[in-house]
Amino acid sequence: MKLTVDTCESTTGWSATTGLHVDSLCEHRDWIADDLAASLVFHCPGGSLGVGASKDVALTLPAGYDTLVLNIWSRRQNGDAYSISLDGVTYWMVPVGQTMAAVCIGLDSSTVTQLEIVPEHDDEDWIVVSGVYCVREEYPLDVLEALIARIKPWAALFCAGSVGTASGYVGKDHMTMAAPPVWMDRYMVVTITGGGKTETHQVDRMDADAVYFMSTFDGVQLKNSYTGASVTLYCPLRVGSAEQEVAIPGITLWGMAPKPTTRETGVEQWSDSVRKSDLEAAVRRQDIGLTWNVLIDCEARQHELLAAASKAVRRAIGTGRLWINGMAHDAQWTDEATYVEPPGPVDTFPKVQYTLAVEVLEAREARVRTTAAGEATLVVEVG
Repeated sequence: MKLTVDTCESTTGWSATTGLHVDSLCEHRDWIADDLAASLVFHCPGGSLGVGASKDVALTLPAGYDTLVLNIWSRRQNGDAYSISLDGVTYWMVPVGQTMAAVCIGLDSSTVTQLEIVPEHDDEDWIVVSGVYCVREEYPLDVLEALIARIKPWAALFCAGSVGTASGYVGKDHMTMAAPPVWMDRYMVVTITGGGKTETHQVDRMDADAVYFMSTFDGVQLKNSYTGASVTLYCPLRVGSAEQEVAIPGITLWGMAPKPTTRETGVEQWSDSVRKSDLEAAVRRQDIGLTWNVLIDCEARQHELLAAASKAVRRAIGTGRLWINGMAHDAQWTDEATYVEPPGPVDTFPKVQYTLAVEVLEAREARVRTTAAGEATLVVEVG
């Protein structure tokens, strides 16, 4: 799970007196993290050692948010060429290189008041910064939520469409449609929009021109009154649960059991982050490699809608990359898609299934921080 410090999609709020300053926005996809719209370009003139750019932030971190993640690129520098602070007091060294890469810094603070980036050199340089987050690992939820965010815009593009117009009164358990399409049926989810209001309901049954609702989404009753409101198809993306009503058409993700993919011995200690004031380093045993095999179900009664949902999934997973907690991860479509016909005249639906293998690194131990005397001190969890 991630909390946004700054997506770096806008120059608004950034300021500097001298030294490092916001130069422009970058819209080149190779220098933008997390499927964001843009990233920030900072210019560091020669002679600006120790004077940076900052933005005020008000963020309180719940327990467990102990890692700062940002993606950064430098045109000229390599190594610990910059430092970053979330409170204007404690500064952490930020390694940069000439390729865009994620940097993870172990935190021991529960508040974020100011995001500040400071050059630790006197040379002219340009850096690109994208997607600054505070992170708490929660697998497999992080993987599944990242996939939902990746598929959602494609599903909205391919699976949305006009169902017709409807009228109804607030508090009623149905809406009235003059001529509902023949393919409108139980379990379909629709969005009603009119008069500056919008709500989403799942169809329970249809009686002549009356369409009744289930208790899912916005419930069995209309929240607003409508006259000639627009009704559009909505394709939900959800994590699989036996307690939920199926949504048709809909996309469901399943995947709770990882397999280890350790490529190292797992006993080495990795230096995690360095605090500028005392050069203390946070260290912990190498994170364990895991592969989450996620099953993606596309379901619909009509083959046209099934094909549309399937196309949305292909567009989303075809890149082989998935942004999780602000970091790019390898996500490979591993097997051929499987088409499953209903076994008989029962209440089941055709589906297309995709399998995705997502590789992550999961922390196996808490961070420890070295002291000036070379001893190790446990880093207190945030919160």
